[in-house]
Amino acid sequence: MKTMSHPIQRSLLAGLFAFLLTACSLSDAPTTIEGRTRATVGSDNATVVIQEFSDLQCPACAAIGPQMEAFVRENPTLARLEYYHFPLPQHTNAFKAAEASECALDQGKFWEFVQFAFSNQEQLGTDSLKTFAGKLGLNQEQFDTCLDEGQKRDFVRSDLALGRQMGVNATPSFYVNGQLVRWSGQEEFGAYVRSLQ
Repeated sequence: MKTMSHPIQRSLLAGLFAFLLTACSLSDAPTTIEGRTRATVGSDNATVVIQEFSDLQCPACAAIGPQMEAFVRENPTLARLEYYHFPLPQHTNAFKAAEASECALDQGKFWEFVQFAFSNQEQLGTDSLKTFAGKLGLNQEQFDTCLDEGQKRDFVRSDLALGRQMGVNATPSFYVNGQLVRWSGQEEFGAYVRSLQ
């Protein structure tokens, strides 16, 4: 068999190899969604950024998530909380619930919707999610269209991809200025965040 010794052939082979490597790495990269508004609490100028990866059907998230939100709301200049979706596969309604919360964000009711979902984790089917929206006073037609058409599906997929890239394997997971930090209670967590100032 003849080997490629011509400079052009070698260049083409090298280029093809580089392309294949790039293509493989891109498949694992998080998707950037232009024009996306992320649910946050706290100051945009805070030096401490907390990334919360959460699952709306996760009991631990329902117990800990509201405590984290409350801590940041009580200390709005100290830290900013950014919410990321990480619906686990064993929670069959979590992905659709995550989409629904993003539909609620469009109408300014993200955190209220999340709290409603956390309080009703056994009832996160599509019909219940639509009922939640009505109880929160959202525009029902707008919300239903958003949910039925899967308008926020790519947002949730993007968060999942980012979480996997960062090493998230359980919920809730908290990254403080990019470092994974275990929740050890609101008082201890607060002391740690304050120490970063």
